[in-house]
Amino acid sequence: MKNFFYELKTNKKLLMFALMSLIFFISLIFYLVGFSGSNYSFKYYEAGTSYKTVYETRKVKSLRGYSSMERYVEELLLGSTVQRAMPIFPLGTRILSCLYKKNVFYLNLSEDALFNFSEDFDFEKSFELLEKNLKDNFKSIKKVELFIDGNQITNKNFDA
Repeated sequence: MKNFFYELKTNKKLLMFALMSLIFFISLIFYLVGFSGSNYSFKYYEAGTSYKTVYETRKVKSLRGYSSMERYVEELLLGSTVQRAMPIFPLGTRILSCLYKKNVFYLNLSEDALFNFSEDFDFEKSFELLEKNLKDNFKSIKKVELFIDGNQITNKNFDA
């Protein structure tokens, strides 16, 4: 009888250890697979067409110290995952700074945004698509102010 209770205690310890291990591994899997971020839509122009739009949806990971708008623009500048889509601005374009204040999104891009020698590239159309992407994904944005290397870009600049 004494042996029976000893085995029961040992089996309880083994059972508890197995249960705790299972809970630990399930938690570890959820932690590793877990992805903090949001789904956003991305629109790009299809290469070789007169501004036909290609749509895609991606999950953008949130990072401490970066706003969701800044993370979205970073992903947008990386280009599409669809092969036939053109990047909005030339590859290598990066964010120098951005600020959201009173429904206006101020975006300062590197000068690489100007260096596209492709015949299909139209800066004004690229800016319009950038603005449309931002307004569609962030409803609070009413206006986008674009700067290239610290110089403000306005509609007057497009005509020059």
